[in-house]
Amino acid sequence: MFMKRILVVTSLTALTILSATTACAQESPATTEISTATLDESVQPNEEKERVKRDTRLRVNNEGFAGVEVTKKFEIPEHYGWVKVWVKNEGKKEIKVSVEKDNNGGQKMFETVPPGDSWTGYAEKPFSTGDHFVQVTSDEAEMQGHMSVKIGNDKEQL
Repeated sequence: MFMKRILVVTSLTALTILSATTACAQESPATTEISTATLDESVQPNEEKERVKRDTRLRVNNEGFAGVEVTKKFEIPEHYGWVKVWVKNEGKKEIKVSVEKDNNGGQKMFETVPPGDSWTGYAEKPFSTGDHFVQVTSDEAEMQGHMSVKIGNDKEQL
């Protein structure tokens, strides 16, 4: 009889342990989902960096110009060194386009654009931060046209 009671108590204890284990196993997927959410959150900052990495900004947006000499200033903030410049010459004489850093930072780009033509130039390497200038000049006559300047983190996105 004593052995029978031990067997019954042992069986009941085993059943209780099995029930608790089953209950924990059923809760396990919720724990896994929480872990997955935490893992996904740790990936988001990388996705955010990738999005920012490929960001571009239009600094001069198809602005018209006229006269003998026109200068447009644009700023390059940190992490935005790649530059694309577009100029359309709508005048009757050739124009010269130059891009410079500050007033004494040296010429970064230069091109001569024939009348009725357009030019698109890309920086060969990222520009430094700060103020830059696009200057359009014509030695011979009044000029007119349009220009745009776009900056970005990734040259391929310009």
